[in-house]
Amino acid sequence: MAIVFNACGGSHQGGKEEGVIEFETKALDEKHPLYNLAPTSATLKFKKEKFIIEMSVMGMFNTSIIGDSKAKTIAQTVKFLDVKQACVENEQDLITENADYKLNIEETGDTKEIAGLKCHKAVVTKASEPNTPFDVWYTTELAWKTATR
Repeated sequence: MAIVFNACGGSHQGGKEEGVIEFETKALDEKHPLYNLAPTSATLKFKKEKFIIEMSVMGMFNTSIIGDSKAKTIAQTVKFLDVKQACVENEQDLITENADYKLNIEETGDTKEIAGLKCHKAVVTKASEPNTPFDVWYTTELAWKTATR
């Protein structure tokens, strides 16, 4: 089940190298049997090259995605009732896993201020489902520290 961060509204605290952003989230597939159990919000905390996104549903399901752009790793933790699992993946793992999930991204030129940041709009479709577009808003104003290749 794919979850889209459809707003970067809420609060933005701290500077551009460190802060907290609250998101509203929405599951895309309303026909999916777990649609009503999808999280409706997420919290992104970031500092320099590291970030964590946390989501929870009624305290029964908790997931965190922890990224380090300098080390080029992502870890995900999942807790569902008594089950606890985690995985850590590096850049090549992610490239391999996402090879079949090609996206088409079309910049619209639209901008608006969200949470005090200038955000840009793009329309995204999965290459395999070009008739199911969704909007994304992103900013280039956060000072993510990334390693060069």
